[in-house]
Amino acid sequence: MLYFSVKYYLCREQIRVIFHFYKNLSFVFFDFLFFIAYLFSNPYRVCRKFHEKRGEEKTNVYGETPLTTLMKICHLCGVHPTDRVVELGSGRGRSCFFLASVIGAKVTGIEKISQFIKKALFIKKALGFKNLQFNCSDFFDIDFSKVNVVYLYAPQLEDQNILKLSEKLKTLPKGAKVITISYSMHHYSPKSFQSIKRFSVSFPWGRTHAFLCTKA
Repeated sequence: MLYFSVKYYLCREQIRVIFHFYKNLSFVFFDFLFFIAYLFSNPYRVCRKFHEKRGEEKTNVYGETPLTTLMKICHLCGVHPTDRVVELGSGRGRSCFFLASVIGAKVTGIEKISQFIKKALFIKKALGFKNLQFNCSDFFDIDFSKVNVVYLYAPQLEDQNILKLSEKLKTLPKGAKVITISYSMHHYSPKSFQSIKRFSVSFPWGRTHAFLCTKA
């Protein structure tokens, strides 16, 4: 039953994406190449095999933010074309391409699965995106000193890793925005991150909350 519910959600989501965002031609070209690139490649399987090879216990950890949900987040959190955005755990990079083309922000996607990065870089080069980068690296190896928006959708992260990330994010400039799904950075580091707002967002598996904090 859950399988069909998710499939129905994703079908409705794509119809909404076409209706709302296909006026942007650069995004249309991206979405077409993206569909072709993953026509015979299941991202959930790719992610599971990656984690299995590393001997990790949690292997079913892949997820993407629906673009209509991402647009709501950008609107309510005030993400603008002048922003320098980093998405931690960018996966296939669809959110990054959306932010770069539809929002117009300067975006960097951070992802440790090289197969995702290789395809994203190929599409980026084919379409000539200038305001978009992808790095095949770990969260904790990133220089945040020139970033003013961080987006993280990783509800499976354990508390110890969130605490470790919160320490790393303390290098953000004052006033930088940190947008997270299902948990707030203020909860893990209240002295370093000011809680600004919380609001409901939709994912294929159900509803949760998005949290906006700023670097104190």
